[in-house]
Amino acid sequence: MVGIAGLMGVLYLGNHFIVNGFILDLNIVNLIFLSFALLLYGNVKELGNGLLRASSSVGQFALQYPFYAGIMGMMTASGLAIWLSTFFADIATNETLPLFTFFCERYFEYVCSVWRRTVGNSGTDLSSSGC
Repeated sequence: MVGIAGLMGVLYLGNHFIVNGFILDLNIVNLIFLSFALLLYGNVKELGNGLLRASSSVGQFALQYPFYAGIMGMMTASGLAIWLSTFFADIATNETLPLFTFFCERYFEYVCSVWRRTVGNSGTDLSSSGC
């Protein structure tokens, strides 16, 4: 299953480079690394363990950030990032900004806890990942 996801990434990259030429952005670079990592490892647990062995102090971050970049790309392309920024800029005051920051941080912590429960079941230790 992981190999299929890696192959799909490589096929997308091939199509991207044929259609657009050799144009790189953050999402394409992340997809390159993630696709080849998925092809080189047999399953997600081996990928997580390989990352931890190769870079024990930053392996957990190396696994998470391509996904975060993809999520940010989707938020930007859909207009959600601009909408949220405009929404909070319009309603926040000097007094309410700390409160909105607190609620955003709580929401982010909730999303990270879902991430830990989902990916944590793959055998990767995310306890010190900052998420």
